[in-house]
Amino acid sequence: MIEINLLPPEYRKADATPLPRLATIILGVLCATLGLVFVASYALMEIPNTQALIKQATGEKTGLEERAKRVDELKKQVAEVGDRLAALDTLSYNRIHWAALLDKLSQAVDETTGITFRKLRIEIDNTAIPVAPGGAPGAPQAGNAAQQGKRYKISIDGYAGGETSAEPSDKIKTLIDKLWKYMTAANILPPVTPVGAPAGAPATGENPEHKLPVGYNEELGLKIVDIACPSQKLKEGNPVTAPSKEPFQPQIPSVVYDFQLVIRIQLPPPQPDSSQQQGATPPK
Repeated sequence: MIEINLLPPEYRKADATPLPRLATIILGVLCATLGLVFVASYALMEIPNTQALIKQATGEKTGLEERAKRVDELKKQVAEVGDRLAALDTLSYNRIHWAALLDKLSQAVDETTGITFRKLRIEIDNTAIPVAPGGAPGAPQAGNAAQQGKRYKISIDGYAGGETSAEPSDKIKTLIDKLWKYMTAANILPPVTPVGAPAGAPATGENPEHKLPVGYNEELGLKIVDIACPSQKLKEGNPVTAPSKEPFQPQIPSVVYDFQLVIRIQLPPPQPDSSQQQGATPPK
């Protein structure tokens, strides 16, 4: 049925929105406002902050990548330097200190009157050398040849003079004794106090700075295997005569022997190569 309100406008009851609908509208407007506020705050604050963090992280990543490249380069350089040092150590370990060796020869000759060297030859020695413990000639030492260092033979031709037939031979023996004395000192560095020894204990321990095995001369870089004189004979054209008694006459030995001195030396055994144990190519 249709209802018509015939009251004048001033007496009519105003039309109102139902309360449930009004509440729904208000709630919807509130939610929309809150959503707009959240979106606006996120767009104006969170996004710039996030972008700044991303930019900072990107910069840090780039810096770390450059540092990583630098570290890789440094590692490569360290490895190259290590290889070079290993090669230098190997060369130093397996070389003869010729200056020191010749100095010992010169010292022994200078202290042995009547001995003169005139020729020196060096060649590889592949013969079995009998040696006794302590580096003196004698009984052979046991050992694996594959674990020994290279051997060389130094042959020296010279003259030995004297006033009697026996004197040149005696001087040659004296020369050999002096060579053994000067060339067979295994360690030139002073000993140290053993680890764990009480205070004031004598210094009898092996010096940790020794680089060569026991029995090798640190100064010469080698071991003297044998010193011998396999040949000595009266020099031709120099018969045994009485010494000259003329004044101001040079003292020429009455007896002169040609002799050959043979010094056999041995380098240290091959040094263990840590890089080879790790599968790397050993330095050449």
